[in-house]
Formats: sequence, structure tokens, C-alpha cells
Amino acid sequence: MAPPFFRATLAAAAAGALLTTSTSGYAAWQEAATDAREPAPLEAGPSTVELLGADDSPRRVDAGDHGTEIRAVVGERIRVTLPVTIHTRGAGGMLRVIVPPARGDAPLAAELAATPPRLEVVPQDGDAPLRVSPEGAAVPAAADGHTYLVRWTTATRPTRDGRPAGARNAWGSGTASLQGAGVGPRQLTVTLTRGDEAGGDEAGGNEAGEVRTVVPAIAMDTAALRVTTAPDGSTLSGLGTRPLSLRPTSVALHPVTPLTEARARELRTDARLGVEIGWGTDDCATRWTVPVGGLARATRASPRPARAEAAPTENLPAGGGRRTCVRLLPGVARDDLVRRHAGRTLEARTTWTATSPAPATWTSTATTTERLPIPLPAPTPASCRPIGNRIAVRWAWPTTSKTPPARVAGTTGIERWALLARPAGTGTWTQVAEIRDGDGREHRLPLAALRGVVRTGPAELRVRAVAGAGAERSSGDAVRTWTVSARDGRPTCVATTPARSSVPTSPAAGTAAPGPTPSAAVATPTSGPRSTAAPTRGGTR
Repeated sequence: MAPPFFRATLAAAAAGALLTTSTSGYAAWQEAATDAREPAPLEAGPSTVELLGADDSPRRVDAGDHGTEIRAVVGERIRVTLPVTIHTRGAGGMLRVIVPPARGDAPLAAELAATPPRLEVVPQDGDAPLRVSPEGAAVPAAADGHTYLVRWTTATRPTRDGRPAGARNAWGSGTASLQGAGVGPRQLTVTLTRGDEAGGDEAGGNEAGEVRTVVPAIAMDTAALRVTTAPDGSTLSGLGTRPLSLRPTSVALHPVTPLTEARARELRTDARLGVEIGWGTDDCATRWTVPVGGLARATRASPRPARAEAAPTENLPAGGGRRTCVRLLPGVARDDLVRRHAGRTLEARTTWTATSPAPATWTSTATTTERLPIPLPAPTPASCRPIGNRIAVRWAWPTTSKTPPARVAGTTGIERWALLARPAGTGTWTQVAEIRDGDGREHRLPLAALRGVVRTGPAELRVRAVAGAGAERSSGDAVRTWTVSARDGRPTCVATTPARSSVPTSPAAGTAAPGPTPSAAVATPTSGPRSTAAPTRGGTR
């Protein structure tokens, strides 16, 4: 064994050799550990999107608020804010924001390209913002570890030339309008080149970092309207996210069944027709009128507010719908209108114009259609009595006019009367006889004809008027029926009143029909230029 002195000398020499050979490995490990702990040049937080109005008031939005896009109007600015923390490692640098050109509808893409975006880099702690040039924002060495808000703002001009709105420079609703135009989403990239404040040096000018976010798809708002049609009327609602001003600008009145121009003109002039148009949530309380006689010479007219002090337009709230109501304003007595034109149906086509709030001044139009029948009133049953093996049925014309409709030359008239039967209390009404003489008020029905429909048991019998050539509908059924029974081949008649007739009947003159019945489409005539009766929604289709 070596003496202790030699063992100590060998141990010292081995330790020195080990220290010498491991110095470079230790340094590499230490440097790697330092790099792993050092943050990236840029670190980003969650981005936000805001809409800024003319008064610079921001409103935070999310693409999810409007589906997958941000809805804006002209003059509003869209601002994307991305918080970034900068690590310069003791050197300055240059911060740049890169957003590609917008792609989508050409008018909006061109407008966004013509209006340069604005870039701001604002310290989150309230210090002075960084100086921004076309090349980017110069980052000082003192910015190391600080968080800045990178704000990128894009906008359209309120008008085509940026000056106050006028007839020639407003966006309007023509082919160059921005209404409803859209562009797709774009990537917003923030890069940092570390070096001196001028843009880098040999030591660190090529060392860079970047973070990204998304500029959502942008769609300009619209004044477009949606029309929802139902049997009892139409509903208007806006497709945009802003309230609209709305008014009816014209109404056209045409017979549903085509008539010769001479016959259609005769209808308009003879009845001295006007129209009342209502609009509202439930009761159509807001009204416009074409006064009695306003459609006597032309098929189209412009409605005006029913009250002289009323505003010409009404507000349609964003996301809300309003019902429309239309009815005729005849300028003749109800009996005369029925006597000469019962059975016809007119169609009212109302054009509505919506306008968006300034500065957009976008407009759109929509058309609602209501059918307005002039119904034949139900015949009035008079008597039913047996005569041998026949049933003698009599009825009366239900108006006060002394001249039956069939006697009025050139009018609809009553072409025929129909007798209908069914098993008592149930089943479908079936015609068992018709009387072609429009003046006829009596018919003797053989019991055998009734038994062809109702073989056994009692039967119900009623009468109906049917309008002449060119009419679209028959009358309502009589509100009273007769129950016919037979014993030993001899009939008996008993008058009955059903709970509800199969076809709505007309109200008496001067009364309102409950609900959206066909008769509600014709107002009680007045001698003045306007009607004060509240309108009901358009007639059945």
C-alpha cells in the first residue's frame, strides 16, 4: 500500500483533473438553465373588440353577439385591443402590427382600404404611449417587462367623401351602398424585433418574437325588412340591429279575379273606395289612410297619417316585429256596396319604406299583401213547412235594399241559391238543390232528394247565396237552420240555431265583426274623408 503522503498527492491530482475537464459542460448547463427561465420576447393576453360611435363611446362586443361577425354602421369604428408584455433584454426594438387587406364585398373592402387603420400602443400602467410611425412603434429599452395595449382601429367614413351628409355624397342605398356589405375575418400579427430603438443592431437585430389574434368578420348593418305572412295579416320586422323609421309609402288595390279595365274602374268609382292601413303590436293603433274616394280614379295612392298631428313615420325597434292591418273604406252605404259588388275580393298591396338612423340613411322597401273580401251576407231564413211529401223553404234577402242583386245590371248579383243538408248535428253539408233564379226566394224540396243525403233520422237544412260570374266566394250560411224529420212519409220542420255556422256571417251595418273574419276587411262607410273606427287585421286569404 502506498504511504499516506503519496495517497493524498494522487487524490489532489485526480480532483484537479476532474475540475479541469468539467468546466465547459457546467457552463453550458448553466446557460441552458438561464435561457429556459427567460420569457419570450412577446407575451399576449386575451384580445377584445369594441365599437366606437361618433361620440367615441366604446361598446364592447363579441362576434358571438351577432353570429360570427361584428355588425356596424357607417361612421362607427371597430377597435381590436391586444395586451402584450414586452421583454427587450435591456435593448430597444421595433413593434409592428400586420393586418392583410380586407376581402369580401368590394364596396366595403375598398372603403376599408381607403381609410387607413389607426395604431396605438398605450402602456397599461398609464404612462405616455409609444411613438408610432408608418414603420411601427419604437420600443425603448426601459419597456422591458412592461405590458402595453396594442390598439388597431379600422373604420368607414360617415359619407363617401367624409364631409357632412348631402344628397351627392351620402352612402344611400344604391349599387355603391355599404348596406349589408361584409368582409371576412383577418389575422392580426404583432411582431417585436429586438435591438436598438431604430430597429436593431448586430448583437440582437435579428432576434424577434410575434403574437397573433383575429380581427372578426365585419358586416355593415342593414335597413332590410322581413315580412311574415299569416292568414290574419302580416308582420314586419327589421333584419338589422338598429331601430328603423317605418311608414307606408303607397298602396295599390286590385281585384283578385282579373276584370276588364272598364269593370275594375267601375268598381273603384262606384264604391268610391279608400283604404285604412294600421300598424302596431296588437291593436294596429297607428293608422294611415287613403281617404274615401282616394282610389276612385287610380289603382295606387299614397297613404297619409290618419291624424293631422301624427308623425309620418313610426319607429320599428331592433329585433321587434309589428303587425299590419288593412281594410276598405267604402264611400257608399253598406247595402249598396253589397248589392252591387258582394262576392268580389280585392287585394291591397302596401309598400313600406324603412330608413336607418343617421348617418347611414339607408333605406329598404317591403310589400305586404292583404285580401279584402266584400262578402255576401247570409240569407235570412223565413219559413219551412211541409206540403205533402215536399218541404217548402222560404228565405229573405238580408239587406234593406228593395232591388234584389240579380236585378242590378252589370254587377255581381246573386247567380243562384243553394240548399244544403247534413245529418242533424254532425257531418258535412252537401248540396241537395239549387235555384238558378237569382230573384227566387222559395223552393219546394222533395223529401226523396233529402233522403239521398241523409238516409235515416232527422236532417238539418240551410240555404246559401252564391255570387255571379267573376265572384270569388259564396255567402255565409244562414245563422238559422231547420231540422227536418219524417214519419210515415210526411215531413216536419223545426227551426234551430246552430252554435256556430260553418262560414262566418257578416255583421249588421255599423257593428264590428269579432276577430279577423272576412267582414272585418270592410269598414262601415262614413260621409267624411276618414274613418275613426279602429282597424282589424286583413281579411282571410
